[in-house]
Amino acid sequence: MKSPKTARLAALVILTFTSIAFSIGLSSCSVSPSGPAAVGASHGALGSDNMCDYYYKKTAGWTYAFSNVENIYNSDGTVTTLTGAPDTVRTLGYCCVAPNGDSLYQIAITYRVTAYYAGRNTIDMYYLPPHSDNNNASSGGFVDNGAQVSGMKIMLKKPRPVSTDTILAGVIGRVRTLADDFTNTAASYVWQTDTLWASEHNDTVLIWERFPGSTVLSRSRCIFTRDFAKHVDWKYDLIWNTTMVHVDTADMSLTVPAGTFAHVAKMDVSTNDDVMGNLPITEKKYFAFGVGFTKEYDVWRVTTDGQHFTKEDFTRSLVSLTYH
Repeated sequence: MKSPKTARLAALVILTFTSIAFSIGLSSCSVSPSGPAAVGASHGALGSDNMCDYYYKKTAGWTYAFSNVENIYNSDGTVTTLTGAPDTVRTLGYCCVAPNGDSLYQIAITYRVTAYYAGRNTIDMYYLPPHSDNNNASSGGFVDNGAQVSGMKIMLKKPRPVSTDTILAGVIGRVRTLADDFTNTAASYVWQTDTLWASEHNDTVLIWERFPGSTVLSRSRCIFTRDFAKHVDWKYDLIWNTTMVHVDTADMSLTVPAGTFAHVAKMDVSTNDDVMGNLPITEKKYFAFGVGFTKEYDVWRVTTDGQHFTKEDFTRSLVSLTYH
């Protein structure tokens, strides 16, 4: 059996050789190909504290397939389970150079929406914010489409009915279940593909987008920043500065349909829409070392009268990861 020192040296040699080989493949490019997790990333017994190793792979040819499930918790104690269409993420590899000089890597996300939401126009979303009156706390809730409830507010930053990876964090579950109509009874559906650009710089993973009407890439979200440590927080939304990420658990095990992952970081995401406080939804994201996005879980409540609320949740789980 190799000693720990010998094993670390061997791993370093392998990693160095892999890096050299990859650099040769990009020899025509003057930019260092540092970015989201490389194929075969290995950092010993524990998960890496380099957070780019927890995002999607940077080499082209990987396909992530996700399932999307909604549960509705009825007042009689029964649960209605609805399954939306699956979505896929494809890694397209190194693309170009970001305006700040970092290397950019493309990912493409293909997903389904109803024909009504085709075109990615913004959604008017109403809600009752959490509040506390006379020591009676309320967790608030979203107001169902078409209902009128006293005290309801409209989201100031209107979400777009886009993919889970491109949407504003904090309201993903609510928007995805609306835009795709998990009852699968819509008259017609449309499949759309969003393309994102990801970069890694000083242990920070950023998402870049071309916003509607613009030809310039702009930083829109910060997926990770600084080393993973419990109780670390950062701003996710770089445009409106409304969404925060909190590291709930830096290193845990997680089982999803694609398998069991030993080193997973669990994140809490919250969106503060206005001075009233956070939106009435809880969102958790899970990222696996060397793999990337693994699971999403959102839970919220819906009302039509402001008095009675129905709990709903949304789970997006990694089903398979293939290379071709």
